[in-house]
Amino acid sequence: MSSAHELPAHNWFEDIERFTWMHRSGFGSMPSREAYPDLVQVFIDAHHDYVEDRVYLISGLVVGANDEREVIELAETPPNDEAEGELVVRWVTRVLEAVRSVAGASEAILHV
Repeated sequence: MSSAHELPAHNWFEDIERFTWMHRSGFGSMPSREAYPDLVQVFIDAHHDYVEDRVYLISGLVVGANDEREVIELAETPPNDEAEGELVVRWVTRVLEAVRSVAGASEAILHV
């Protein structure tokens, strides 16, 4: 038998209920790729420093019809006004570059 660290987390305990969707995530409004084949999707994850009440890490997965890009930015200094502002500007700039890259056309429908 395999050890627990070799198995995916959901296989560790068979009696634990697991979901195929994000629990309590609410209603999603993601358009269908079949209806919008040129759709570019941006999935965002931001990490918050609760002590300083600042964002220190932002990541995103940019998915087009035939390609995808990961965009990850981490604050270069401990979170403050300047570091947080620079982080957001760098991340948004790189996300827009990734959108252009995966779109595969001069125009695309964007869902963030």
